[in-house]
Order: sequence, then C-alpha cells, then structure tokens
Amino acid sequence: LNLFFFLVNFVGKLPFSSVLVCYGSFIFVIAYYLIVYFLIKGKRLLAFITLLVMIISNFNFLPRNKLYINFVDVGQGDCMLIRYNGMSFLIDSGGAISADDYDVGKNTLLPYLIDRKVYKIDYIIVSHFDADHCRAFLYIMKYIKIKKALISRQVKNSKMYLEFLKIARDRNIDIIYVEENDLINIGELKIEIYNPNEDVVLENFMNNNAILCRISFFDFRILFTGDLEKAAEDKIVFRYKDTDFLNSDIIKVGHHGSNTSTTDDFLELVNPKIALIGCGENNNFGHPNQFVLNKLNDKKVKIYRTDLNGEIIISVDKVNNIVIDVMIDCDYSMVLEGKFSKSRLKYWKVFSYVIYLGKNGDLIWIRL
Repeated sequence: LNLFFFLVNFVGKLPFSSVLVCYGSFIFVIAYYLIVYFLIKGKRLLAFITLLVMIISNFNFLPRNKLYINFVDVGQGDCMLIRYNGMSFLIDSGGAISADDYDVGKNTLLPYLIDRKVYKIDYIIVSHFDADHCRAFLYIMKYIKIKKALISRQVKNSKMYLEFLKIARDRNIDIIYVEENDLINIGELKIEIYNPNEDVVLENFMNNNAILCRISFFDFRILFTGDLEKAAEDKIVFRYKDTDFLNSDIIKVGHHGSNTSTTDDFLELVNPKIALIGCGENNNFGHPNQFVLNKLNDKKVKIYRTDLNGEIIISVDKVNNIVIDVMIDCDYSMVLEGKFSKSRLKYWKVFSYVIYLGKNGDLIWIRL
C-alpha cells in the first residue's frame, strides 16, 4: 500500500500529469452527443468537424488592439484580470482572511479563469501581502502557468510573503521587485509604478507600502491603489502635486472603500470619471464607507461595486471608447448606499463599558 501511494504521488508530480479544461457548456454537451451519433452512423468526417469546432472554441480569441479588464467578484477582496493582444495580467487575487475559511483560489478564481479560457498568465501583480489581496495566488500558482510576478520589497517578511516566494521559486516564476518610477512597456500597454519608494511609511506598513500602479493604453488610464491609506496618499500627493501624472479615467478605490483611504487631495489628483470598489456583500468591515461614496458622488464619479454589481467588465479601444457591463444590474441609488464603520462602533461600545465609571466606582452603562 505504501508503494502504491508513493507511485501515485510520484506520477502526480510529473509534467502533464494533470490537465486543466474549461467547464462544459450546454453547447458542448450537445456537440459531444453529436460526435457519438456521427460515429455510430459512420459519418467520421462530420464527427471530426464537430470535434475540431469544439477544440477551437476552447480558446479565447479576443479582438486585437483592445484592452479588456474584468474586475472579478471574489467577495471581500480585490482581483483584476486584464487581457491585451493574447497576453493576460492578474492584479491581486482575493482570498479569505483565514486559511481555514472558504478557499477563493480553489472555488472561485481558478474556475473563473478556466471559464474565461485563461490557461497562462504573463504577469501577476501583488499589491501587498494581505490575505484578501493575495491568498488565492497561492493556489492559482500551482495550477496555471505564470511567467512573471511583480511585487515590492517588504518592510517585514510575513508568512504569506514567504509562502508566496517558495511557490514562485518551485514553479520557476520570475520575481521582479518594483518601486516608484519603474515602467514596463508591452506594445501600447504601459505599467507605471508610483509607490512604494525608499521613503517607507511605518504607519500600517503593509497597506501603506503597497504597489500603486497605473496601466496606460493609448489615452486610457486606470489606477490600482491596493489598500493605500491616508498616510501614503498624503506623501504621494506631495510628490505629484501640480502634475497630471496620476490623472486617470478609472480608479480602483483604495482599501475597498474604507474611510481610511481616498482623501480629498488624492481624489483631486487622480480626477477619475469612474470608480471600482471590490468588497463582499454584507461584509463586517463597513465597506464601502458612506462618506467615501458621498465624496465620489459629489465629484460626479460613476461608482461600480462588486458586492452589488458582481463582475464588472470593461473594454477599451485605441480611441478611448470605454464600454462597461456588469453581471448584475441594480438601481444606482443602492450603489450610493454605504455603511458607517460598524466594527469601530462595536469596539467603541466595549471601550465605553470598560472606562466610564461613576464616582463610587460603579460602571455606568452607556448605549451609543
């Protein structure tokens, strides 16, 4: 029995021991039975033609010289799939806070990528190593060929970061450390890095030293902010004030729409027309925050949210015609309804019970 398990494990590690295939649609089921029928009837040519059509349709032939952006619904997290001229890019992956929770990589992202016929990824970009931005990568990297990973140098090596490095090295993924002023040119597509730099932000360092990158395609710009908070945004505003370097058509709103991010000055600097917010339905973090939604709405920024709209699909051509579709249509008044910080209110209640004492030392119970 031990020999049997050893052989199974050995064979399972060999190249091509497993093959990823897309999920069969209703059309595929019909085509399969047509092939069986044609073979029974001796019509081999028709069976071959049907099989050939099935194989060809298993590949995704998107028109060239257009940019395709899918803001993936991964629950409480961020994930962006970008495709351009046969190349694929994945910015963040989403992932559960705890490894014991729902496996976003296995149950959501991998099936999603296969369904979109994405069998290889040219670049992944990890904004930072919080679980809700990168844990699903740990699963995806084992099953999909990834060429290069763009990451930043860490202020402190987290467990997630070290595990990511191990898998990347085992899978021969080229790791590229990026910082401010780095630029990657791929035809008409440009990946511009604006954060981090040598001026490390020590306050909440994981979020505030996240990669801030902008993707440019002809005259189109989309900015990815990770979980950058006010401390980092203020420094970025200071560096780029009086310039249009960060001006963008679309912004991926920082920190899932939390009120820790998207300051007035930063929003003024970016000056977006469209905002994307990645957050889970009925999440426990108070995302997106009502103040942030009000701020965006006051500036006439059109808002899309994965908790209400599901997947958000964007296509852009070379003359900057932007087409946006959503998986779920909803009344826009719902999009503008956010939350106040429930979690902070809960902790404030506990705090108030502990510290507010009467003159005789008795607790004063205050309901907020």
